[in-house]
Amino acid sequence: MKEDDLKVNQLIELVMEHDGQRVVVSSRIEDIGKEHLLIAAPIQHGIPLLLPLGSEIMVQLWYRDTLWGFNTIVVGRRFRPIPMWIIKKPAEIKELPQKRHSVRLNISLPIQFRYLDRNDDKVYKGLTVDISAGGVLFSSSQACESGERIKVELELNEQIKISAAALVVRSFNKDEDALRGYRVAVKFEDLTENQRDKIFRFIFDKQREWIRKGLLE
Repeated sequence: MKEDDLKVNQLIELVMEHDGQRVVVSSRIEDIGKEHLLIAAPIQHGIPLLLPLGSEIMVQLWYRDTLWGFNTIVVGRRFRPIPMWIIKKPAEIKELPQKRHSVRLNISLPIQFRYLDRNDDKVYKGLTVDISAGGVLFSSSQACESGERIKVELELNEQIKISAAALVVRSFNKDEDALRGYRVAVKFEDLTENQRDKIFRFIFDKQREWIRKGLLE
């Protein structure tokens, strides 16, 4: 990936230290200058983050089904029309190993799945606990086993429907806190770049919608 492949409105993830913890937050490229990028200030607990100038961050983004990233520094801020950070443009954008951790949105949505490794063609239902561009955590009355593959289908809204094979990376046994008895964490295996971008955009837009409505804390 080259510097010229960066585009306005491209969704990105920021990895950084905040309050002594490593956090991953969502953002978007708002403008591109000769030496700097203008990005939307990331949101945490319902408010825009304000890192000290000079803070180091890593920018991650998906491009052509591959994860890329670069290290940079926050050199300035703007507050209109929305809170934004000014960061240095990258000298180099490197391919990164695919990660498990990504920006996650806590939201309850209907989900359906069926087993790919079992002699069982039934479709089972559940509810999401959280979603990311990398996978989903959901509750179901039907158990799954770590390491097996399933086909998941979920509808983010009337326009966005996701269907993908997924690998079960963790399965919780009977849990009183689980709405439907079991909790299953899966990692998407065959998302297209278009599907991944739709999930990124859904999470980004939903966070800001909830902030406007005063629902995100």
